[in-house]
Amino acid sequence: MNEEQLNNIRNDIICDTAVLISYKTYKEDNADFEKEIAKAFDHIKKIGIENGFEFKNYDNKVVTLSYGQKGKNIGAALHLDVVPADISEWEHDPFVARVENNVIYGRGSNDNKGPAMALFHAAKEVIKNNEIKNRLTLIFGSNEEGKMEDIDHYLANSTDVPEIGFVPDATFPINYGEHGLLTLALKFAKPNMVKEMQGGEHWHITCPLLNAKLDCWQDDVFAKFEFFLKERQLKGKILIDDGTLILNIKGKQAHGSRPNLAIDPFEAMMSFIGAYYDDDKCLEIAKMFKDWQGKAFGIAHKDMKYGELTLCVTKVETKDDHINCIVDIRYPFCMDKQQVIQTVTNAWQQEANGLEVEVLEDREGHYIDPNSHLVKELEKIYRDITNDDVTPCKVSPGDTYARKFKNFVTYGPTTPSHLKRKDIGQAHQANEGMDIDTLMVGYRIYYEALLKLLNESEDLDD
Repeated sequence: MNEEQLNNIRNDIICDTAVLISYKTYKEDNADFEKEIAKAFDHIKKIGIENGFEFKNYDNKVVTLSYGQKGKNIGAALHLDVVPADISEWEHDPFVARVENNVIYGRGSNDNKGPAMALFHAAKEVIKNNEIKNRLTLIFGSNEEGKMEDIDHYLANSTDVPEIGFVPDATFPINYGEHGLLTLALKFAKPNMVKEMQGGEHWHITCPLLNAKLDCWQDDVFAKFEFFLKERQLKGKILIDDGTLILNIKGKQAHGSRPNLAIDPFEAMMSFIGAYYDDDKCLEIAKMFKDWQGKAFGIAHKDMKYGELTLCVTKVETKDDHINCIVDIRYPFCMDKQQVIQTVTNAWQQEANGLEVEVLEDREGHYIDPNSHLVKELEKIYRDITNDDVTPCKVSPGDTYARKFKNFVTYGPTTPSHLKRKDIGQAHQANEGMDIDTLMVGYRIYYEALLKLLNESEDLDD
């Protein structure tokens, strides 16, 4: 493939990604979600049919593009829904794609619209330029950021589910497993001085901003709050509105699987309220969230093979006489789920004087033998193209469509160097962006991976 052809593909990937970014396909508090996801599906239909794919719609929950009539069914699963975007946190409109300094910015540029288009164009070029032995199915979903009922619906209604494949929705080289995921509501009685406490946008994004409305204070609260923010190196505001004291603490947003990159405003808020009002219960609750490994809950676990447990606060909401603190827990495959829930419940009730713990979401972990033919073949392609012989394949704390399929792994598109960049918002963060050169590396890898899998005659799931 010559340079002109690669540049044309590069531009097509950018243009198609920009179109998809323009659709506000986040579900939370979005009355237009169904219309917006339908627009995204229509775009997939258009570019798919134009390039020789067969299109199928599964009740506007999932759409597929398929090619070929014989052989093993090779699949790739992608999603067109995104998490919400707080426009006040962004430098530009998150739903208007912006290309600057070789980066495409916009909600979904990284997770997962940009990678979806890199993979689609790789698939298009493979079937256009090569004879293939196997069939291909590209699966585009609408609820990956939610409970993945879209894929459940697809699996229940499709008569031709891919037997093996990958998901371009994580990091390179390969994630051959994923942690189990628990979303829990930790309930506690509303402190006497608290009228309301609210914060967070999504169950799987760390809480970026927390507001507390309080009764009963002295004039010294202003100076003490400002001193607290300065000592903690936090940003926030304090004001009085109609006789109510309002405290605002700004955290740092990160993907729920990467709380080490976040700053938790809930722990800070409970620490300040507890100290100012000399309230031991608030202080005990704050102590439970001093780290992101779950140490205070007694569930910290790090395993060389299966990875490390993570815990973070994602939403806080007032419900009548109590407050719900919603936490995202990613636990290694080797841990017992029921034991994790019971240990958290015991610690919450005994150490923090909390109320009941409600399980809001429960997803089993996913694991494929790292020595399997699929993993080894995909790893070799990655290493041959990038010359990266250092970055290990691993089990991921992420939560992707891969766990919904028996023989799927996650495979890029983010590289180790991309994750280290401070000028680009990563997945689920403000100013989310995708370096276009990195996206094109992904394109090259996906091209070779699909070419290999679509012409593989041996049993890849051995």
